[in-house]
Amino acid sequence: MKRTAIMLVMFGTIVAGSLSARADSGNPFGFETNKHPLEYEYCKKEPGLFRGHGYKCSSAPRPHPDLEEYKLQFVEDVGLCFIVGRHEGRLAGVIIDNFKGQIANKYGPPTAGDSFKQESPPLKFPTKYSWYPKAGFKGLGDVKAIEIGTNYNSSPKWVEIFFWLVPNNACQKKIDDKAAGAF
Repeated sequence: MKRTAIMLVMFGTIVAGSLSARADSGNPFGFETNKHPLEYEYCKKEPGLFRGHGYKCSSAPRPHPDLEEYKLQFVEDVGLCFIVGRHEGRLAGVIIDNFKGQIANKYGPPTAGDSFKQESPPLKFPTKYSWYPKAGFKGLGDVKAIEIGTNYNSSPKWVEIFFWLVPNNACQKKIDDKAAGAF
């Protein structure tokens, strides 16, 4: 009896260990590449978003405190294509700098970026930063590129952070092939 109990505990530990190792690929916000967005209780299909393959999520497995919404593109038989985190509000200029700093601290400075010039008031707010490393991001799952963009002049003001995943090219090809079949 005691031996059986010990074996069950060991088996449970092995299974739980392998599940927890599988449960986090290191993707941004904890979204898994091969997990369908509808498996997350806070995600729902959004018709028309991302060429019909879009999902909006009110939270994430590992949410960021400055993001209110997450958008995912997921293509059946391919997986998760990209992840977008969105912040809306008047602090967009500050938030984009915060995101830039957080990502730069972990993965190095952006490989590209720009800013627009405002005449009045005489301030400069960045509109885009990009990271396109040749060797990928160490420890960041399936991410092949990161982009942060904002539209500080819009109402409401917003910042979006895109994480482009390795399957993205295969996703777009599958969507394009399906679209071409409609003609």
